[in-house]
Amino acid sequence: MVGGSAPDATSGGAKTLADVLIAEDQEHVPADVIVAVLRSITLTDDIMASGSDIPARPVSRGVDYLFSHAPEPKAASSVTSASQPVVSAKAQFSYGVHVGARPKAAPEYIGATNRAARRRARLAAQDTAIGQAQARFGSVARFLVADMTQRLPFPDGSFDAVMSNVAMHMFPDGVTRTVFAEVMRLVRVGGLFVFHVNALEDRPLRARRLPGRELEPDYVAEESGQTMHFFSEAYLRELLEGWRDLRLVPVAVPHRKTGELFKQVWRGMARR
Repeated sequence: MVGGSAPDATSGGAKTLADVLIAEDQEHVPADVIVAVLRSITLTDDIMASGSDIPARPVSRGVDYLFSHAPEPKAASSVTSASQPVVSAKAQFSYGVHVGARPKAAPEYIGATNRAARRRARLAAQDTAIGQAQARFGSVARFLVADMTQRLPFPDGSFDAVMSNVAMHMFPDGVTRTVFAEVMRLVRVGGLFVFHVNALEDRPLRARRLPGRELEPDYVAEESGQTMHFFSEAYLRELLEGWRDLRLVPVAVPHRKTGELFKQVWRGMARR
């Protein structure tokens, strides 16, 4: 189950869209209202019997006639009521006599559910990469998976150096300050902090491909749900106050195929 709430009683205990879709607050519609709607739509593995060459069938409603060009529904318990909407795992929709005739090979998600699915895929890929690294270097290095926005399980001054490659620019200002402070705590006196983060100059370049809305100054949420923070030189110097021998180098990254300016980042190094 990706997310959502338990099935509503109106569905007779059957699985509903609330079990597989994640609701989030919208500008004019709160998440609990969306969940209530999702609970009213039953989710089934398959609405239709196999085959698609079944002729249209008229259904009388008073003086009107409605036609459906889909196959006859299965007489299965998964389709609970003609008056209740049903969606299948193949993205078919059924309501009364209307049944979708163009199923998909697999469901497609948008919004919060899509972001959750993408996150699971990224984490799975990272687990694979970490496993491969452990297999190669486990005898000489310790691997730990942890949340970098939380206090890490190491004593102060545990490390000679910390390196972060385009990983610290995903957070709002408050979390960013916490992450930078944690690095300072972990690096011993005389140790190094080496990093890459998105430069403020990268914001218009990225917006051409991935438009977003600003949540905080220079912190945006893109249409995919990805959040991105863009760093000015002044902001970096403020975050790194207390470090010595600070070096900040702007790096322009060309497009691999066209050679045009594609991205701009800061390459930084500081000594504790």
